[in-house]
Amino acid sequence: ASQCRMLPIRAGLNLDGSVLETAGWEYLTYRIESMNPPLVRIVAIADAFAEMTAGRPHEPRLGAEESLAQLQKGAGSLHDPLLVPQFVAMVRRLVASVDDLDGYLAEAADRSPFMQVHRQLAQRLAEPGH
Repeated sequence: ASQCRMLPIRAGLNLDGSVLETAGWEYLTYRIESMNPPLVRIVAIADAFAEMTAGRPHEPRLGAEESLAQLQKGAGSLHDPLLVPQFVAMVRRLVASVDDLDGYLAEAADRSPFMQVHRQLAQRLAEPGH
């Protein structure tokens, strides 16, 4: 008999990690042994943290500790209960080791391969003839 479990997946992501144009949480049932995409679960936790710490139009910005508490509160219902404690510990180590978390994360994002490609594409599109 196959084991099935209800696990929340950010509705903004397909199971393969590609982006959808929807928001909110949907509960998808899938076979644990055949479809358990860790990347989607990790991105969902990081995305929720980023949204909480950046603020949203309908909700005020939360501090890092408040956001981590919200993630812990949702562990097992909104977020993967095995990954949340690891994410929380990682963020707390990071907060303890840098003076400006927002600046550190912005600088790291700017150096990411994604942003490098993004800048290259923007430059090429800005060239005459494109």
